[in-house]
Amino acid sequence: CTYCVYPQLQGRRLRCRSAASVVDEIEFLHKEFGIRSFHFTDPVLNIPPGHLEEICREILRRRLEVRWDGFFREDHLNEENIALFEAAGCECFSFSPDGLCQEALEVLGKQLTEADILRAAGLAARREPLSVYHFMVNVPGETEETCRRGIEMLERIYDLHASGKNLGTVVLNNIRILPGTGIERIARAEGVIGPDTDLLYPVYYNPKPFDTLRYRLETLSLYRNVFMWKGVHAENEGSVAGTPQGGRA
Repeated sequence: CTYCVYPQLQGRRLRCRSAASVVDEIEFLHKEFGIRSFHFTDPVLNIPPGHLEEICREILRRRLEVRWDGFFREDHLNEENIALFEAAGCECFSFSPDGLCQEALEVLGKQLTEADILRAAGLAARREPLSVYHFMVNVPGETEETCRRGIEMLERIYDLHASGKNLGTVVLNNIRILPGTGIERIARAEGVIGPDTDLLYPVYYNPKPFDTLRYRLETLSLYRNVFMWKGVHAENEGSVAGTPQGGRA
């Protein structure tokens, strides 16, 4: 992705442990120390296709009563594997599509579509585990139109989860500028950072005029969360976020 340093930190080749080896470790920690909840730290848990499925079948074969969670790639989910993940103990589907509209997805290099996000959200919304979504706001090229469509994306995700009340949270962040990334090159070209900017300390891509967009979308998200958990349908929810540059809708 445009902002990502994983290739520099971890390399560009993927090497998987065997399913038996992974479940051996889970079983050991469960039986020896009573640990029942696990988080997989892989950046994307369900790639390569089939590997997580093998792990889940091994958990089920050993009848381990454990819970686990991780981050899932949206376009690799289907009715069959998401049911398997839940049966094997998944308690939270975390998604990080990052872009709230198609333009943002392309700028961020996600190789996803809006339809991929909504299809995965629909699959997850019909299951019992919670879902968590991570998005980045005020990405390069942000406009009033992309802001409007970002609000629409959030509304549609909340609508999908409304009946099941299983949307844990929506996490909204600005993009941290990290060395050697596409975002660093964009930020330098736009003058967001200078040649002497020290990126060891957190520096974020958040130029005007949409530098308060994150807080407006967080207000909308909190508002929708309250109505979802109370089981109330709110009309004109999007007006809470206001117009992209700060007025009210």
